[in-house]
Amino acid sequence: NIGFGESLYKLQTDGTVLSSFAAPCSDPEGLAYGNGYLWNIGFNGTLYKIDPATGTILFTYDTPASTILGLTSDGTNLWISADDGRIYRYPFSGL
Repeated sequence: NIGFGESLYKLQTDGTVLSSFAAPCSDPEGLAYGNGYLWNIGFNGTLYKIDPATGTILFTYDTPASTILGLTSDGTNLWISADDGRIYRYPFSGL
């Protein structure tokens, strides 16, 4: 859980902040990197595709998940877990 109203930070390995931008939603529940983009998902299931260099939201998608528990990437797909026990797979080729 990222936290309410937080920013996203790009860090060097020593922890130095290189850049930051506001999280795209007030209730972010997951953050993943895949296919050259940052992916953020809100508690309500809205998925955001973000340009990691600028923080620009490039795409939003309302998933069928009602309450999100997590988001991850395996390099080919995004995986979203929901509190109803379901796991959703979204291939990058379809996003």
